[in-house]
Amino acid sequence: MVLLVGAIAVLLLVLGAQRVDKYRDIRDWPVVRGVVVASSMTERARATLESYQAPAKIDAVGNVEFRYSVAGAEYEGSSLSLESMTNQPGLKMKLRKAYPAGTEVEVHYDPGYPEESYLEVRAGFSTWSLLGWGVLLGAFFFYILWKGYVEPAIRER
Repeated sequence: MVLLVGAIAVLLLVLGAQRVDKYRDIRDWPVVRGVVVASSMTERARATLESYQAPAKIDAVGNVEFRYSVAGAEYEGSSLSLESMTNQPGLKMKLRKAYPAGTEVEVHYDPGYPEESYLEVRAGFSTWSLLGWGVLLGAFFFYILWKGYVEPAIRER
């Protein structure tokens, strides 16, 4: 049990750190001006363990389509950020205000693969959640280790 908690903590920390590292890479990508073609909300069914018995849960997903050009080649993108914009409070209003059709935007694109691009390059809630849960589970792991193994061994001396 103790090792499982430790392994999960390490896994969460590694996944969170990888995502933060990816955001750092994206911030260093070149930036070009682009134009929003459309922004909308769509609904998507989410698979759950109970899906075979009950109707699937519905997620509201934010979509932003934009165009940009790199070295004379035209590209279309639809990735707002690394994290999906799903079921966030005020998402519909954010999309309407920040990304109405015709708005000029800064597009961060991968110089080695210009088709990959993002508009937002900040780590969001899910990234910080991975790191936060990893830290909490790591602290819990060390607490269990101390109370269950180290402290009793010290008392026996």
